[in-house]
Amino acid sequence: MELVMLFEGFEGISSIVIDGLSKAGWERTTRSEESGVPEFVFNNGKIRISAFQSITDRSLILTLLDVDSGGYLRFDIQYGDSISLLLRILTTWQEDVSMGNFRDMVNEIALEFPETFAEPFDGDEDSPWQKVIPRS
Repeated sequence: MELVMLFEGFEGISSIVIDGLSKAGWERTTRSEESGVPEFVFNNGKIRISAFQSITDRSLILTLLDVDSGGYLRFDIQYGDSISLLLRILTTWQEDVSMGNFRDMVNEIALEFPETFAEPFDGDEDSPWQKVIPRS
């Protein structure tokens, strides 16, 4: 079994994520409660948003699941020292994001966080994630 080291500042970041998303009405997953690693979900009836804090670096894995079709998109957002800004963007969009406008939310994220990557559609775990290029 490989020992994974938490990144420096993980506990402080975790507190910010837990506090920010809890106050905004997101639900903490059972796995998160048991492990202490922040993982939250929010369902607005159109999209189920999942946010998972990486334990190895300052990144958040964001999953957008279409409630009707079950299709999903996944993003890796490298937020550096700006976790509060990322949480603010997510909580601003949480009620209104849909399959019709999620690109606008992702664009806003990519404008603020240039190291935003999208999971490839081919389903191959070995395929590299693609950098999201924001529209101006």
